[in-house]
Amino acid sequence: MIGDPYISRSQLAAYLSIPLSVADPGRDAKLDAALAAASRAVEDHCRRQFNTNAAVTARVYEPTAQSLVLVDDFFDTTTLIVQKKNFSSVSWGTALAATEFELEPRNGVVNGQPGWPYRRIILPWGQGFRTGERVQVTAKWGWSSVPAAVIQATYILAAQYYKLPDAPLGIAGFGSGPDGFSAVKVKDVSQAWSLLCPYVVNYVWMA
Repeated sequence: MIGDPYISRSQLAAYLSIPLSVADPGRDAKLDAALAAASRAVEDHCRRQFNTNAAVTARVYEPTAQSLVLVDDFFDTTTLIVQKKNFSSVSWGTALAATEFELEPRNGVVNGQPGWPYRRIILPWGQGFRTGERVQVTAKWGWSSVPAAVIQATYILAAQYYKLPDAPLGIAGFGSGPDGFSAVKVKDVSQAWSLLCPYVVNYVWMA
């Protein structure tokens, strides 16, 4: 679900070679905090999230251009509903037919890699959005599955977060933050940064 960590406590413990056979609430809380902090750092850096919202919900957007509206990531077209209305209208108009708009990236492919969600809704020339119109998009938001690169970056960042308090002076080359974790930045961890580069919004055309 949206907001969940991208890896589990047991996965992070295995990555760090930490046995979980003996109960240790303090250790588990530290692992969980590192997981949450790393997952949120990935999202903040990429300006998107990668989990799946299984529920179908509606979100409202303002068109980016006459024939374009940029939306949050969604992955399922079978539940997709696109509606328009004037800003002063009370109710939304009839849902657009699938033949009345296009979705990008086409076929869910970016740089030859499939599995990307849709982010752009395009109307044909001459049938675009009017001034003052809003667009309501009902969909399953997020990604159908978390990309392997995002998972690996989460491992790397979570390990940094977990080890940070035990580093010399508690900094390990980073400035300490008020929450004990905010010192770790994706841009400062080159392996995580390179893994996430293709997933940063606007880093790749149509991303």
